Amino acid sequence: MTYCFYLDNWYTSPNLVDTLCTRKTDVVGTMKTNRKQFPDFVKRARLKKCETVAAFRKKQMIMKWKDKGMLYSSAHFTMIAWRM
Repeated sequence: MTYCFYLDNWYTSPNLVDTLCTRKTDVVGTMKTNRKQFPDFVKRARLKKCETVAAFRKKQMIMKWKDKGMLYSSAHFTMIAWRM
């Protein structure tokens, strides 16, 4: 059986996502940029409206996009399908 957790930025970190992944648990949520192992190039990317940048690590993706403000997200899926 597979579970899916939806987490806010207080709890989400790359290490937590890796740990939950090994226990057959998917994770979707926002992430703070000061977390250990957060990709530097994603932090530093300067984006215009509607642009995205993403980093992949094992089975997780960390993505930054700009709408009205900057948003950061981490997601782990056993199957990945993205529109960019």
